[in-house]
Amino acid sequence: MIITPFKRNWWILTGITVMCAVLMGSMNEKTVRTILWAAAIINAIYFYVYKYFLMHDEPYMKLMDDYGFDRPNPYGELFPLQFCNSAIFTLPLILLTGNRALIAYAALGLPVSTFLGVSFPCLGFAGYDLKEKRINGFYVTHYLPMFMALSLWTTGMYVPEYKDVLLFALCFIANIALAHIANLLIRKYTVYKKTNYFFTMSPDGNAGLEFFFKLIPYPFFYAFPAAGIFMVLYLVVIFIYKLIFLLI
Repeated sequence: MIITPFKRNWWILTGITVMCAVLMGSMNEKTVRTILWAAAIINAIYFYVYKYFLMHDEPYMKLMDDYGFDRPNPYGELFPLQFCNSAIFTLPLILLTGNRALIAYAALGLPVSTFLGVSFPCLGFAGYDLKEKRINGFYVTHYLPMFMALSLWTTGMYVPEYKDVLLFALCFIANIALAHIANLLIRKYTVYKKTNYFFTMSPDGNAGLEFFFKLIPYPFFYAFPAAGIFMVLYLVVIFIYKLIFLLI
């Protein structure tokens, strides 16, 4: 099963993910929380298993060598600092605490970030068979967070308010700042000089981020216009959501 963005198999996986999230809306609270806990645990385990195999994937390592990127390594792979990977700690914390800021961050940010991740995957993750460990791990750890985040909407666990856009922005800045600090420290104190959590140093071949890096060719700062666009998008989404429910 070859996965290429916007081709048949990609649409099947994306459609199944969205449909499963919609079905969650018809379930009772206990069942929803059980499924979300199971998905969160599976996602965390899958993430680290996937990263283990990625660090032992010879074809992928050769590909990184050919394009001048760092080979996958513990410093650059095992911390869940990428936006999509943040589901590893945000979803369990949401289920434990019900924290509004985390709910807003996950419900608003994760559907978009995971969709962009599978739509514009980095080098070595598009046009390959889902049976390959690297590809299987990549798509499972993107579609599972997408399912969990969408389920926050469909189950009513998240009801959007305009103030959530500010909460999202604060969490986003904290996440990207933490990732950038990690990148700087790892690059300075280890042999891995191209570590790039959350793509704060460069787009690393991500087509969606390349556009913003051309506009602002400075590490860390180039991501802020994208964040601004997302904030406007989220305001529009919340407005439409409220308008629909007002009409109903």
